This record gives sequence, structure tokens and C-alpha cells, in this order.
Amino acid sequence: GGLIFYINPNYETDGWRYLEAAPNTWWYDGSYPYIMWQDSYTEIGGAAQGTAIGTGQSNTSAIVTWLNANGESGRAAQVVDSLSFGGYDDWFLPSKDELYEMCWVLHSRRSVGGVTENNPAYGTIRVGGFANVSYWSSSEYSSFSAWSQFFLNGNQEYGGKPNVIRVRAVRAF
Repeated sequence: GGLIFYINPNYETDGWRYLEAAPNTWWYDGSYPYIMWQDSYTEIGGAAQGTAIGTGQSNTSAIVTWLNANGESGRAAQVVDSLSFGGYDDWFLPSKDELYEMCWVLHSRRSVGGVTENNPAYGTIRVGGFANVSYWSSSEYSSFSAWSQFFLNGNQEYGGKPNVIRVRAVRAF
């Protein structure tokens, strides 16, 4: 029931062929679509700093492990990691580059040199019900911030971890 937005050219060695976005923005408590990345300004580091396509799942695991060990709950990575939807429970928070690809393919937007472009394959067709707001990635930028994707114009930016913004779950299969 999700939306495929990436086909992995290295699927034979990576063990997964597709990245699928959940069909809707994950609503944390059933009514509130905005979630913190982390409630503190502490660098998680290591595996949480992957930005490439294929690193979202390991980022999410590292973040969840750190958050659980440090008494935080209800944060973006934890909420997505605990999601059971469409018969699957292997959802994760996308990496910076996975989120960029999602914006480009499904929402048909990207920013190049500060100029917003529509995907020439789709024009202004937008699928997936994305709002023109920011969505968290699983890629940490620093102790203070993490990467996000602004779906209005396709910009990638970083925001303070305690900021509350939207998330969209992803799975690889």
C-alpha cells in the first residue's frame, strides 16, 4: 500500500531492491503530525550520521538505541521504528538522501543552486499527500541539529533536534 520511490541498482549485494514510502504521514498520536527528533543537544554520532541512500535503516536503529538508553521516548525515529502498517513492521526514518529522492520522485520537487525545479517526468503532479513543509531525516548534522527536507521547494536544511516537524516512514524490500 506504499509508494515506491527508489529502485536499487545494487540490490543483489545490498539485499533490498526497493524503497517504499508509507502512503501517509505518520501521525504520532492519531491527531498531531509533528514530532521531535531528539529532546537534547547531544550528538549521537557514528551510524546516525549516514546520509546516503541505504543508510536510513541503520541510522534509525542507532538513534532508537541511543534514545532508549537515555530515557527519551516518542521521538521521530522511535515512532517510525515501532510502526506496524500494511502487514509490515520494518519501517524506518529515511536518510537525508533517501528523503531527497522521495521529494524528487513522489512530490516532483528539488532545489538546484537555490532554484526550485519540478521533475520533468512528472511536472507538477504530486503524489503521496505530502504537505509543503519540512520532514525529518534520520541523518544527524551536529549535536544541535539533524537534516530535514522542505517539500515546498525541495531544499535540504538542518533544524534543531527539539523542533517538531513531520515524518514519513520508509521501508526497504
